[in-house]
Amino acid sequence: MKKVILSNVFSYLSFILSSQMAYAAESTLCKTDEEIILSCPVKGKERKIISICAKNTVDSKELSYIEYRFGTQKNTEMTYLVTKDNTAKIYRGLYDGTYSVFFGFKIKEYFYIAEVPQEVKGAHMNVIVRKNNTRIATILCKANNWEENKNIKTPLLTEVDGEALMEGKIEPTK
Repeated sequence: MKKVILSNVFSYLSFILSSQMAYAAESTLCKTDEEIILSCPVKGKERKIISICAKNTVDSKELSYIEYRFGTQKNTEMTYLVTKDNTAKIYRGLYDGTYSVFFGFKIKEYFYIAEVPQEVKGAHMNVIVRKNNTRIATILCKANNWEENKNIKTPLLTEVDGEALMEGKIEPTK
């Protein structure tokens, strides 16, 4: 009888753990050898995910790249790659008014701003898309995958004023 109960408990725990691992893998576009800076499944978009991923150099002393990704596990529709060798930039700023961390980058006349709100129950990450400084879309997340890595220190992230970044402007920190 004890063997049957232990076997059932083990099976149940194995199922729970494998389900959690599958969910974690499905809720990010980051690869297993990358750091997750942030990641979230998109609300209303079947299986779409927003992720910002980072990869360490071979010696692990600094990051070799940071990349924004949008899409599904099978089809990444958009990427934005920052390395020390290219001119691309991802900006990061903290807005003290809400304690939100913002990540932003610009491609031509489009500005993408990911808002990671204060880590409180019910708060959800979102991405704001602006064209020529006019908000054209807000992509809401179902849930957050807050990582300690949102505060990662690296020269690949350009620190700016969070309140300005929230509005799609790049200004030095105050």
